[in-house]
Amino acid sequence: MAYFSDASNNPIKGKQVIAYIASYNGDILPYEYLRQVPGQDNKYLIRPITGEYSSTFLDPFASDDYFKPIYTDDNGEVQFLDLAFSVRGPIGEYDIGFYCDGVKSTTTVKVTVQSSISRIRIINQFPDRIILGDIQDNLNQLSTIIQVVDENG
Repeated sequence: MAYFSDASNNPIKGKQVIAYIASYNGDILPYEYLRQVPGQDNKYLIRPITGEYSSTFLDPFASDDYFKPIYTDDNGEVQFLDLAFSVRGPIGEYDIGFYCDGVKSTTTVKVTVQSSISRIRIINQFPDRIILGDIQDNLNQLSTIIQVVDENG
């Protein structure tokens, strides 16, 4: 939950809020993101705007309401429902800051990322078909093994 007020400490109502990465391991990021460099993965924020995102949000062919904004309430508070870091990128301490109505917050939230997934690999997949019969005999056909590998291998 984030709280926003004006200079007189009155709650700011009805505004959308955007999150950004303010620093990484103590280094201030002047452009509010970690630059993406070929051959190097950096964290970035996913769904950094307050709102409800549908499951088809990134589908360019979806025709439903894929995003419904959420604004600060009467108390100047708003909640990020789906804010997350990208999967790939380095571990470390990140400071998350916020923009509200074009004004940058003076305080940040410190987040420590303790693991980094380098890749996810599906070792075996569901079969194309399952032989009818006793379900207990077919349970081994329904299992999938997923391997998650961190940056250390």
